[in-house]
Amino acid sequence: MLGFKQVPSQRRTDAFTILELLVVIGIIMLLAALLFPVFASARRSARMTTCTSNLHQIDLALRMYLEDYNGALPLTSMIDTRMVAWDDPIKSYTKNADIYHCPEGRRELLTDYAMRSANLPEARLNNRTWLFTPDNVLAYCESHLFRDTTGRQTSGEYVVLRGNGSVKRIPVGFVPIWWYHDGVWHTPEEHYATGSMWPVFPDETWPPRFSP
Repeated sequence: MLGFKQVPSQRRTDAFTILELLVVIGIIMLLAALLFPVFASARRSARMTTCTSNLHQIDLALRMYLEDYNGALPLTSMIDTRMVAWDDPIKSYTKNADIYHCPEGRRELLTDYAMRSANLPEARLNNRTWLFTPDNVLAYCESHLFRDTTGRQTSGEYVVLRGNGSVKRIPVGFVPIWWYHDGVWHTPEEHYATGSMWPVFPDETWPPRFSP
């Protein structure tokens, strides 16, 4: 009977070498660098969609309010030493406080949306209403703007609700700022250091016309 000499087999190892691990880590980092901007863009897009939906719902509430109050828009006013913001009167029409907050905004604010007739100083002081046209902006959101260290708006978009019920996105570069100072409206070129600043959106009549 022939004898067979058993040759010891080489032991296999399933462990990765350091080089292989470095290659895998490099691939993961490369994929992350490629995908993170995509995820960030999708996140911003989703938040913009929510903001747009909020303004559509605010528009519906405003129209119901207009129907009940003979076409008068809600104004910011003082009642018994308490400040009543423009959104307070229409909250009974919405039943949802979340629509007054943009996902890109700051939750400590009462609302992330500004209403034209409520915030214009002349309307607030004289209890008058801005005479809107279908192209005029009823309300807007500036939470999607990016600012530099001085607070100047450098890029981003406004989301605006127009009088015809449409909601549009307008790049900040198309929106000049007017100053309200000592009861007088001034153009952006005059650069007043004091007073309230108001964005002017395309197709709007400015300075605004008010009800008698």
